[in-house]
Amino acid sequence: GSVVAKSLVSLGAREVKTYDVVEGRAAIEGCTAVVGEKWWEESVEFLVPCGNSLAIDETVVSSMSPKFVVGATNQPYKNEAVRRAFDEKGVLHIPESISSGGAIMADSIEWAQPGLFRSILPTTVYDWIMDLSRTKARELIERAEMRPTRINCVIDDVYSDVAGVPVGKDFPKWIERNFASSSIDYGGAPASYGRGGSYR
Repeated sequence: GSVVAKSLVSLGAREVKTYDVVEGRAAIEGCTAVVGEKWWEESVEFLVPCGNSLAIDETVVSSMSPKFVVGATNQPYKNEAVRRAFDEKGVLHIPESISSGGAIMADSIEWAQPGLFRSILPTTVYDWIMDLSRTKARELIERAEMRPTRINCVIDDVYSDVAGVPVGKDFPKWIERNFASSSIDYGGAPASYGRGGSYR
């Protein structure tokens, strides 16, 4: 959760509210720590559950009306009825399989581009993961036509084909598109990106 909060601050979010069941952990530079246990009484546009699963229950649904729930935990909803209730309120859900799949994406690079993976800077991998997650989230919302009840209907069209080319196979092309210098040795150390290349 702290990584998400810090990232949102660094990206220029107007206000980032944080809450943790352990007192003191929500005190993150640039964020507003929610005082008390009733975090669901806060007004937010994006609700990003990062800790325990099943955190969104009937009380949360009746009290909050965010525009988006962005999953960073395996199962943010207590049950399907709670999920449907948020859908009916017009709250769009970005599932954790899209918003929080960084480890699987990184593994895909390691499998498809092992030489590159061993030599690339971690920050470059993180940038790629963030870019891909953002692209997939946007595609999901557009395919659903901003209708929460259509998210589950179109999500399979957003996932990459697991029987096709691994997503990590395209990582070198992403580097070429996003860095000013594309002098790359795919089998060994990167010549410039992440070290001397400039990210666009």
